[in-house]
Amino acid sequence: MHATIAYARALGVEPAPMPRVGAHWLAGAAAPSRPRALVLHPGAGSRAKRWTAEGFRAVADAWHERGGETVVLLGPAEENDVGWWRATGHEIAAHLDLRDAAALIASAPWYIGNDSGMSHLAGLLARRGAVLFGPTRAARWRPLGGSLAALHWAGVAETDLVARIVTTLTGCGDGRVPPSPRRRSS
Repeated sequence: MHATIAYARALGVEPAPMPRVGAHWLAGAAAPSRPRALVLHPGAGSRAKRWTAEGFRAVADAWHERGGETVVLLGPAEENDVGWWRATGHEIAAHLDLRDAAALIASAPWYIGNDSGMSHLAGLLARRGAVLFGPTRAARWRPLGGSLAALHWAGVAETDLVARIVTTLTGCGDGRVPPSPRRRSS
């Protein structure tokens, strides 16, 4: 049973439906300099819930090789990782407040992240992609909303998980292939 349903039932109430998040919610947020195809959030408040930075980098590299644009979203828990990510050559967004992080996530149709608050936000913003679970159970803690596949990394070889994530990104989960992430020239 999902945690939201369990808490609601414990209180003797029905869980509230997922709210629709409109553009008005993001009013006052700093608009991203340009939209991205994929936002990666390799962080989580608990280190135990984080898949490897190298794995996230492999996903970013694979997406970039297809011509897609990425941005790596780093929060306060990833403060010590900013230098490492800068050295990879991937664009990073760090030190954003909640509204600015939401605006960044909303600017991209695709999202990959760990079991974290940002992944719940991505679900609320109806993003597609994947949320990675290690020690926690996806059936109970997965984000509600969006089309975010729950993928488990514990005990899975990094190269195998990278391949599953890339398949999730390129296959839409229903056999359709999304438009190429390549930027269209005008």
